[in-house]
Amino acid sequence: MRLGKDFDAAIARELKAAGVEHYKVERGGKHPRLVFEHDGRPFSYTLPGSPSDHRALLNMVHDLRGLLGLNLPRPPQPLPPDPPLDPEMVAVARLRVEANPPTLPTDKDLRLYEMLDGAFEAVAALARRAQAEDAAAWTHTHLERLERLVALGLAESDAEGRYRRLS
Repeated sequence: MRLGKDFDAAIARELKAAGVEHYKVERGGKHPRLVFEHDGRPFSYTLPGSPSDHRALLNMVHDLRGLLGLNLPRPPQPLPPDPPLDPEMVAVARLRVEANPPTLPTDKDLRLYEMLDGAFEAVAALARRAQAEDAAAWTHTHLERLERLVALGLAESDAEGRYRRLS
């Protein structure tokens, strides 16, 4: 009875991912058995006897991962530190807004206004909330818009370069 190359490759891949180097497939009886040792403990897994079901391979991979502890949820990765807000970039944005003060908010201004709440928040935190892939690039493109909201009296900023909505 032969398992097939897909099963052989999946077994080798999953066991290698768990650090298992030596294993064997024992034949005999109705179903072959996979025998290996992981973290000093012996394991035996009964393989499908006729892997003709299209789910058999997926089920076997899922079962092996469970045995090996590879199905456990991974702990969340810590967020990278927020990029510092460049005071010079804030000054340039303020100068641009002062040179051409807004009289009415645009649709983009209002969308950004909706992201703000009553507590001061760093621009990088706003970028995270906007699900920006690059917080620095998002900051660069939205800083002037935040300053427009300040000039319109819809928002305010503090000395640390954080922004909040005004009621």
